[in-house]
Amino acid sequence: VTTPASPAILWRITNTGDFTELGQTWSEPTATKIKSTAGAVSDVLVFGAGYDATVEDEVTTNASTTRTMGRGVFIVNTVTGALIKAFVGTTDGIAHSIPGNITPVDIDSDGAADRFYAADTGGNIWRIKYDGGTWSIFKLASFGGTGADNRKFMFEPDVVLYDKTTTPKKYAILIG
Repeated sequence: VTTPASPAILWRITNTGDFTELGQTWSEPTATKIKSTAGAVSDVLVFGAGYDATVEDEVTTNASTTRTMGRGVFIVNTVTGALIKAFVGTTDGIAHSIPGNITPVDIDSDGAADRFYAADTGGNIWRIKYDGGTWSIFKLASFGGTGADNRKFMFEPDVVLYDKTTTPKKYAILIG
């Protein structure tokens, strides 16, 4: 809020256009910075695509039920709300909702995030990598199951630096 006496909404995102995967928005947008290969720094918000109550609220998971929303991560410009990057749905291999926050990490200690970690309701942990010009996503771990062994992650993973003496530094990912 730049003018506290008369606040105004700068922008609004709805589940249309580039954001059709947007489900119930449980994820709090996390403010961070990214840096291009040319060194330009951008302020961004990163958030999970949400929760698909139609599928996720079932007592038992039906493997044949296809989720239609919440399957993704969005990165938007803080000031304009313009989409910078989206990882969504089966195009990026994401079959389950990502209702929790996204954890940004500055791996190279340059003041800008270059890794983002997310967890989904299929028991998967995702790593998004940004090298200043190229984005990629990778399923880091899969702990899901079926029936009584079905695991759903509703919250973001914690990423903790545990060895800064090595190159590259070593991080632990904690989730429960």
